[in-house]
Amino acid sequence: MKRTALLLVVAGCFAHLADDSTQRVAVTEPNDLGITTLEIARYEDNGSVYRVRALDAAEDEVGQIFVRKGMIPDLGKVPTLGTEMVVTVGEIHERGITLELNNLHPAFVDRTVNHFLSIATVGTTLKKERVTVDVVPTKRTEAAYDNGWQAYGCWSDLINVSPTASGCCAEWRTPGDYDPGALWTKFVNGAGQLSLRYTLNSYYGWPDMRCKGQDEWGSIANCSGKDCVWGPLGFARAWLLTPWGDDPPYSYPVWSIEPYYDELNGNVCGTNFNNEWPTYAWPDATGYTNTGAGCCPNGDGPCDTGWSQPCSACGAGGDAGWGDWDM
Repeated sequence: MKRTALLLVVAGCFAHLADDSTQRVAVTEPNDLGITTLEIARYEDNGSVYRVRALDAAEDEVGQIFVRKGMIPDLGKVPTLGTEMVVTVGEIHERGITLELNNLHPAFVDRTVNHFLSIATVGTTLKKERVTVDVVPTKRTEAAYDNGWQAYGCWSDLINVSPTASGCCAEWRTPGDYDPGALWTKFVNGAGQLSLRYTLNSYYGWPDMRCKGQDEWGSIANCSGKDCVWGPLGFARAWLLTPWGDDPPYSYPVWSIEPYYDELNGNVCGTNFNNEWPTYAWPDATGYTNTGAGCCPNGDGPCDTGWSQPCSACGAGGDAGWGDWDM
């Protein structure tokens, strides 16, 4: 599988970076990747760029995290303001894109990528930039016990009337001690992207996460319109994993969504990629909620969903973020 083109593009963005614009952070916890130092840089290049290079004791690069906020060419039918994040470990990389600009909840499916992102110092460093990595269960090996996750076909309350969510799977983990619980939806959209959407299952609890925000400490808070983190269906803005390939139209991977009994997490919506036809264990799904819905600028909850108040009745002023939380 070819994985080189995007890496070259990302590397090219750094050619002009000045040596004195970087910050270094020691990684003191042991890790299988041998990472001892993080090198952090911020600069402008077709938007605001935040980059983390992970180095080993010999100062060789082991991995890299690239976050750019600006116009994203494949985020919609035309270039659209949003965020892209590319994580590279060796020859492996994954790229995700989202409409979210301020409170990122990225998700990736490769085990090596997730191992890199789960290093405590990496997570702490990203959180300072309001990037909270949500490590999602993926295909692993069979196990003999269940550790809290359950997988179901998506029910209609979770999704919009369009587009069709191919192979839509809902993944639910109930809260426990020191565990806020979570709810994911996973499906393939019409652009061939793997759509991952996330919400919490405690605090207010889904579906009461609809049109809620997050303060600087990560606590749930009231919010206004497009500044909300969780939208009219209670989910954060969709995180879209793009196919790999040198140039559009991408020929691989074909995303597959299948049930797996995960050795660490229990029964999950397994996601995988290959060069063959996709495999969907769950049926395609459509929902009840209108596309283009938003959150009231006056903090009064969802609007324009088809089953709640129109945004025009929410109070004057402000941007409701119409369509920001569509799939």
